[in-house]
Order: sequence, then structure tokens, then C-alpha cells
Amino acid sequence: MGDVGHRWSWMTPADRQALRERMAAKIAAAEAQLCPTCGGLGWVYPRVPSGHEDYGQAAPCPDCVKWETQLETRRKAEILAPFVQVGMTFENFQQIPGATEAYKHALALGDGTASNLWVLIYGGRGNGKTHLLKAACKRMASRGIKAAYWDVRQLFGEMRRRVGSGGLEGFLDELAEVPLLALDELGAEKESDFTVERLEDLINRRYEPPMALIVATNLDWTTLSGPIKSRFSDQKIARIIQNTAPDYRPQRR
Repeated sequence: MGDVGHRWSWMTPADRQALRERMAAKIAAAEAQLCPTCGGLGWVYPRVPSGHEDYGQAAPCPDCVKWETQLETRRKAEILAPFVQVGMTFENFQQIPGATEAYKHALALGDGTASNLWVLIYGGRGNGKTHLLKAACKRMASRGIKAAYWDVRQLFGEMRRRVGSGGLEGFLDELAEVPLLALDELGAEKESDFTVERLEDLINRRYEPPMALIVATNLDWTTLSGPIKSRFSDQKIARIIQNTAPDYRPQRR
């Protein structure tokens, strides 16, 4: 508790409010996954009068199957929904020196005015790359156009889950066709040849005809896998930008 209290003490009021909102959003998201009839237990107690033969006897929840079907439909829709996080908009992005060029091109993608449909932003940690990707998705959605944001590490996890449960091809088809796709933390996690190949295939499918793609990485972009590096080297559709801004996230003192 002492360490938690120490972390809380150096946070600004705005940081604390943002943290509260993120925690509330996580709780709400978890609760939204539960069947509203049984609360996720899978069982209910029939509302019958005392003395009835079923009084006090648990029975399978009659709504769980229907709820799971609805939930799966909603999950499919969320694949194409913009990743929404409190505060991550173009309006409140800190345009400090070194981040201006990345800001300009991410904004153009979100506004639909980009001359380069592919944008790769690379640079150090904490200098706003993730903020720009999410802001681009939110701006696109505000225009009534679908967008999808994925941290590549989470994307690989979702791929593995869908390999086991089915539906991987349909999932990748959705991502290949969404008007704007944002891929964050590219190259941050070593994965199996299978998942890397599927990611490369996904990027290739957005190459011809070109569809809007914005990617961020903390690595030197020249160290990315050959096929990805090759596609982003095409100056007819791609723009590679180094974000040289420093880490401006709150630092522990």
C-alpha cells in the first residue's frame, strides 16, 4: 500500500482523474461481458412460491446461450471499432519539437486528406506515437468511417485464441478491409513464424490496392522484417517518420 500511495502522491489531479476513468472503464467493460440474467454464474433460481417443487433449486440460466451469441456479434463489431481512450485526441496532443511531422501525417490520415496512405512512425518510448494512432482512429470514426487499433502484442494473442476457437480467417479479413488500420508496438514481441507470417500477409493485403495504414514502433524501422520493410520503402504510398521528441510521460521523482 505504501508504494501505491507514493505513486499516487506524485500524480497531478488530471493524472488521477484519468486513472480513475480508466479503472472505471475497465470495470464497466468486464461487467459488460457477463450475462445480465445470471451475472455470469450460469445458473439461476426460479422465482416460484415457497412450497413449489422447484423452490430453492438451481437451474441452468435460460439466457446464457442467447447472451453469448449477442456478445460474439458485439465482439465482431468491436474489431472494427476505434480504440477509445480518455484524452487521446489530436486536440490535446502535446506538439513538442520532434513530434510535429508525425502529428501532421497522423492527422491527415484521420481527416482523409493524406497524400501518403501508409505512415510508419518510429522513435523512442513515451513520445506520443500511441497517442497519435488512437487519435487517428477516433478522428476517422468521428467522420462515420470505421477504423481499428491493435497493439501487435495483443493482436498476436487474439490470433492464437482464434486459431484454437476458429474464426481466424474471418477476423483477418475484417482487419484487411477496414478503412483505417492502426498497428502499435510493431516488433515489440517475438512470436511464432505462423503469427508473424499472418501479420505480414495482413499488411500485404492492404498494399494493393493501398488502404490506409498507420504503424508505430520503438525500433529502428530498418530492423523490421524484410517484407514489411520493403512495403514501407515504397515512397509512392508510404511515409516513414522518425519521432525524435523526448519521453514526456510523467516521471517518478
